[in-house]
Amino acid sequence: MPSADDEPIRAILLVGHSNAGKSPLGALLEARSAGDDRRLLHLDFGEHLRATVAGSFDPGLTAAERAFLLTVMQGQLLDDAHFGIALKVVRRFAETRRLDPARDVLILNGMPRRVGQAEACAARGIDIRLVVFLDCPPEIALARKQLAEAGIGHEDRSGRDDSALAIFERKVRSFDEETRPLLVWYNERGVPVVRVPVGVGTTATDVAGSIALDLDLVRLA
Repeated sequence: MPSADDEPIRAILLVGHSNAGKSPLGALLEARSAGDDRRLLHLDFGEHLRATVAGSFDPGLTAAERAFLLTVMQGQLLDDAHFGIALKVVRRFAETRRLDPARDVLILNGMPRRVGQAEACAARGIDIRLVVFLDCPPEIALARKQLAEAGIGHEDRSGRDDSALAIFERKVRSFDEETRPLLVWYNERGVPVVRVPVGVGTTATDVAGSIALDLDLVRLA
């Protein structure tokens, strides 16, 4: 993670309800850029939190942060007071992937989730240049979730323990109350916000095709 004197990390933020397709999109964009001298590196925040709990990823958390992380895995939302956990995850991810701020672009999936977190990211040198809003209504997101759990959807839900309907509904409320305002916040600061409608059958390939020009503007800047 850059200090105030370092070059900022350019980033793209994926925003959308749970099951809107953020993770498949991020994975596809990274795979397509593999081998390029300007990589897109996808940081799936939820995946890295689960890996931290499992012991396969070490962002250098304190004992207290690890204890709080266990509550997050049970459905507790990561509040602004504990956002240092997220920043440590970003820092370690950038180190392990050897992110070059002059060439590479970070794809953020799962954070920041609210305005206070967006401000913290900006203060720490994470320069979000594009917001991709996967506009997926809750009822469509639920249908996509059910298809994925049946093994016939477009997302991989394996290794996740957030399948309970109560957790899904809590995430919907959190998105509407806390995450959706990010779209206005970034727009007011001149950051392009690209809206992509998502239906039950929308794939990552569909979305990637619709935002290709927007991605190139960030990568080649």
